[in-house]
Amino acid sequence: MAKAKKVTFSMLEKHVDDIPMREFVIEDGVALQVKHVLGFKEAMDFVRAASEECFDKNGNYMPEVVEFIIRMNTLIYYAGLPAPTNYEKAYRAVMLWDGYEELMDYINSEQYDGLTAAIYARIAYIRNTVIQTKTSQVNEIIMRLNDALGVTDAGDGGSGDE
Repeated sequence: MAKAKKVTFSMLEKHVDDIPMREFVIEDGVALQVKHVLGFKEAMDFVRAASEECFDKNGNYMPEVVEFIIRMNTLIYYAGLPAPTNYEKAYRAVMLWDGYEELMDYINSEQYDGLTAAIYARIAYIRNTVIQTKTSQVNEIIMRLNDALGVTDAGDGGSGDE
């Protein structure tokens, strides 16, 4: 019996086509080149960008922008659109463009669903990190106030009338 060869990622790579692209016509003479799947780095960048843009500069979560941010980053990463400079103007185009659903039909749904799940997981992670940081800061302030006031045990439940 002949010894079986070990399968490697290099061997699998030979059996995978290049990332397919599809021309998506917007209007006469204007078309997008849409990727069926994202490569590894693009997928990571997509998740990072979409999740981080759901927070303002102070770290506050903005759930009202999540759908817009995911759609916008889908157009940036899968369709190669440049990032908008004015989100207010882009919002209307991104949310109301009637070709979005047709474009989504071409994108690999298995990868996309996994990436959107990763975006929500990363949002939860960032939110928890912000909460932990703020809790630590409040606890530090309480500890310093207690030290300044000479309080040795804030939770002793005593009346202080001993």
